[in-house]
Amino acid sequence: MGLQLRPYQEQAADFLYAQDRAMILAPVGAGKTAITLTAMTEMVAEGYVKRWLVLAPKRVCTDVWPVERLKWAPDFEIAVALGTPAQRQAAFDSVAPIVVTNYDNIQSLPDLSGFDGIVFDELTRLKNPSGKRFKALLARLDKIAVRWGLTGSFTSNGLEDVFGQCKVVDQSLLGRAKGAFLQKYFVCINRDFGDWQPRKGALEQVMDAIRPATFVLEP
Repeated sequence: MGLQLRPYQEQAADFLYAQDRAMILAPVGAGKTAITLTAMTEMVAEGYVKRWLVLAPKRVCTDVWPVERLKWAPDFEIAVALGTPAQRQAAFDSVAPIVVTNYDNIQSLPDLSGFDGIVFDELTRLKNPSGKRFKALLARLDKIAVRWGLTGSFTSNGLEDVFGQCKVVDQSLLGRAKGAFLQKYFVCINRDFGDWQPRKGALEQVMDAIRPATFVLEP
């Protein structure tokens, strides 16, 4: 039996459990991994998800998920897919219901047909929708119905970054095309340099648009 979540964390876990596509925006130390593991294991126990893939920065793969698993989901095995290609493949070939791998391995991921849930930990790593890594991942997500994103720095580098993060979770939130997103919420300051500035009230409008799929934990 794992530890007990705090009431606000329970709320966040319940929110994830109720959504196929969702994001948790919360500061460092708010318990995003604990919240998510709780919801993930519930989804497996209830038969809504058979197997999860977690994408995270390398240090988070090694130092956070395995450690938090012992506290919050001790009955669930996690396979960490890092190291040589053979070591990564062994993790994917395991029977573990949760496989954790890092963003650097996106372009060498094996067949994902066995996964029906995915978690993007530190979602801001997917802020660039025109990057090779992003495109390689998006092309393989069609069959993964449940997609959750976790971040503590959603808008830290500017409002433009939220488009890619939302697109990989759910393209219905802010649309499929970044150009249309920019036209709606920004003013072009310098077309030659692709310099866009948010319109007045743009942040509030964006947050309103994504609210149904977003749980915000204030510091």
